[in-house]
Amino acid sequence: MIAEHRGVNGAGPSLNGTSALTAAPHDDAPFFEERPLVDVPRLLRALRRRWRLLALACLAGMIAATVLLLVSPPPYVATTTLLLRHPATADPTRDMATDVEIVTSRTVAERAMAALRLHGSVDQFLASYTPTSLSDYVLRISAKAPGPQEALRRAGALAMAFLEYRRAQFQQQSAVTVAALDERRRRLESELAAINGDIGNALGNPVGNAPDTSADATAPPQGGDQLTEQLSRRTTISHELDDVRQQIDATMLEAGAIVQTSRIVDPPAVVDTGRSKAMAGTIAAGLVLGLALGGGPIVLREMLSDRVRRRSAVTAALGAPVVVSTGPLGGSLLDRRARLIRRPPAAPGGDADLRRIVCHLRGVLTRPDTPCSLVVVSLGSDAVTAAAVSALAHELVAQARVVLVADLSPHASVAALLQARSTGLSAASTAPGALRVACPSPQTDVTVDPPAIDADADARRDAADAVLALATVDPSRDARHLARWATVAVVLVTAGRSTASGLRSAGQLLRAAGITLDSVVLIGADPDDETVGLIDGVADSVAAEEPDRSMEHVDG
Repeated sequence: MIAEHRGVNGAGPSLNGTSALTAAPHDDAPFFEERPLVDVPRLLRALRRRWRLLALACLAGMIAATVLLLVSPPPYVATTTLLLRHPATADPTRDMATDVEIVTSRTVAERAMAALRLHGSVDQFLASYTPTSLSDYVLRISAKAPGPQEALRRAGALAMAFLEYRRAQFQQQSAVTVAALDERRRRLESELAAINGDIGNALGNPVGNAPDTSADATAPPQGGDQLTEQLSRRTTISHELDDVRQQIDATMLEAGAIVQTSRIVDPPAVVDTGRSKAMAGTIAAGLVLGLALGGGPIVLREMLSDRVRRRSAVTAALGAPVVVSTGPLGGSLLDRRARLIRRPPAAPGGDADLRRIVCHLRGVLTRPDTPCSLVVVSLGSDAVTAAAVSALAHELVAQARVVLVADLSPHASVAALLQARSTGLSAASTAPGALRVACPSPQTDVTVDPPAIDADADARRDAADAVLALATVDPSRDARHLARWATVAVVLVTAGRSTASGLRSAGQLLRAAGITLDSVVLIGADPDDETVGLIDGVADSVAAEEPDRSMEHVDG
């Protein structure tokens, strides 16, 4: 039986029998750990905690990159090499630069597109190939296309279109030059014929007869200055006419040589330009992008967050030691509680962590020097707290004890697990004889009207061998109604869900209600957290007491 319940001003017990362990921190004492804005180990721990989200983001990035490759795959590249001959009197470097510009002209592109029967933008086609000058006489054309055969066709069509355009240009230039020279040749021949006629008349030859061009005939007679001038003029025109005829022949020969010797040296062939590497690079870029999009918000949130994760920070905020730390507890806690009841020895994984919590609550509840009553306060861990309280209640019932559970949580989580009514005082269906559950009405504010749960609740409480209360603490309301059920509390905190100021406010409200904070259970503790979470001066006593009690329960 519970013989007494301490009042609001009663002093609660502690782990070592003194109240120093759970003394409230001074108002001017820091209740959070100062840390740099960029703490690389802390950021890495945050990323590791959310590795599933990072993996999903990376997978999404890789899938997006793969879809991009399917929609717009890296193009195939085909190259062809041309040998070009330039006029002998021209600068080959400048002529090659001109040829490169001609290849990228719209005229050549349109002719190639016409040969390929392509319909589309000329600008897009121009962007799909690149001419490169390998030397003053060698030009390479690289064409891109979605398929290898199309790349070969484009490279060949571009080479032929360029050579045809260049051939037409040289032939046109040669024709213009030859026409000009031929016109000059005709003028010189006409002039030469006129001079020969004058010379023939001067020498007494009839007009139209061929002049005698022998040495004796060309010797000017005595006193023939005009004849001498005519003979000199004829010689000059004859030489100039020979030069023009030679230029005509040379121009025609050079134009033909340029046209004939400018040809394709290497036929179009598909080349390996690192297409596989480009695809791998695209997928890697998607992976990095996904990692950045997934990890960036996590890093930013961790840098700006003031939520508490370390044991030392929780202890400093609540003023109570963190005695039990567990890993993340997920999954169906209802099924886990059922397994825990059916199989008392510690199960692997989350069941073992839940048994540790139950073991610690049982140890605090059954101390011989304190009433067998306990308030279990949930701060961001309602489901785990409800599972632990329901499992502890069944353990006590199995020991032939009468148990009263006060479910003061907003959603009546324990009542649901114990299959009891969500309002009023009712028997638990899982243990109807020795287990009662008291739940306030949803319309009742227990902080204002504590007796409103049930008129028989006080009698049941005094008659019970053990009283367990599950409650949450709201900074906007006081917690004095909790002293009706017990004056000793254990707080269950989920790492990363509460701020230091929120924890400190919860501790202040509990102490103001006369409730002693016995200890703290940290759920989802960081595996890299090397802090102890105990208050200075009592670490040795806690370390000596708690492991023995836990091992005794697990082994039993």
